[in-house]
Amino acid sequence: EIMIKKLQRTDCLFLISLIVVFIFHLCCIMVVNIPRDETFYITIPLRLVNGDSLVQHEWHLSQFSSFFSYLPVYFLTKVNNSSDGILLFMRLIYLVIHTITAVVIYLFFRRYKIASIAASMIFYLQFAYRICAISYNSMFALFILLLTFCLLKAYETQVTKFYIGAGICFGCCCINNPLF
Repeated sequence: EIMIKKLQRTDCLFLISLIVVFIFHLCCIMVVNIPRDETFYITIPLRLVNGDSLVQHEWHLSQFSSFFSYLPVYFLTKVNNSSDGILLFMRLIYLVIHTITAVVIYLFFRRYKIASIAASMIFYLQFAYRICAISYNSMFALFILLLTFCLLKAYETQVTKFYIGAGICFGCCCINNPLF
């Protein structure tokens, strides 16, 4: 009852929008058609889990982004004793990360009411290259967004932890962008 009183009209509208788009995303991740390079982004952390030395055995800069998807792949392979269902599992992990990011965007811009919902939903409806995967493209977009939020918050508050967070996010951007 107290929580309901604290929710503003825009908060309720945001939650409704989030739920509707979340259901849409759940339908999208069940699609059997695997577009583009989605399976490629899963094979790199799977190779790490299986003991492959990526830089030693193959050289391409995008493989460093697999450090962010290593733990979910490791967890699934240890629980399953195989990689069965890995595509759906990684899509669900991506959906969770994507949803949390949409909520962070809303909370960061909350004071702008409807514009905060629009900003959050515009991000939430986008997939990098129309795939639901933790890839260097999607993680770069996430970390550049977090970098921007940290820098804006550091500018407003002059608190050191936001500058440190911005630096960490910049490092993650460098890892996830094969051009750096």
